[in-house]
Amino acid sequence: MKLTQGLVNVEQDMHCLLLRQMGAKVEIIRGVVCYVKFHIGDTVVKYAYNINKKGRYFLQRRAPYPLSVGTFESEEDIIGIIKHDIAQFENARNSKMFNKFIQTSQDINILLKQFDDLYLYYNIPLTQFEKFEKIVGQLQNLITETKDMSERVYFDKEPDSLK
Repeated sequence: MKLTQGLVNVEQDMHCLLLRQMGAKVEIIRGVVCYVKFHIGDTVVKYAYNINKKGRYFLQRRAPYPLSVGTFESEEDIIGIIKHDIAQFENARNSKMFNKFIQTSQDINILLKQFDDLYLYYNIPLTQFEKFEKIVGQLQNLITETKDMSERVYFDKEPDSLK
């Protein structure tokens, strides 16, 4: 076990050295990363969380589509957030649109990656960028419009981003 830990430390030191040579400030935080998995029907919902240097918990949903959930004060907060999230997925599983919702969420994640590649690899003309801005605005309006005309089905917690 000691040899394995020693090799991990050497590899980590090499990575840190290379990152510092690139100009990065590197902080190593020794701690625990927790992976959590639930099965809701045939859908797997996965989470990962860790403690940052300020003693706060950083939570990510990893599946069925990745989502940075946020940073929280305690493990109890993390458990509460996961509890609501799982209850929402269990509730949403009753919808005939559940699999379509999951697929669309995964498609949106792919779009985010493609958009990231687009602006990191190409010099985008202003006219094309303005088209993206217009479509994003339309999607935001569509989300608000759809929320306003839809029946709310989960009441144990207020939405984080829909007001």
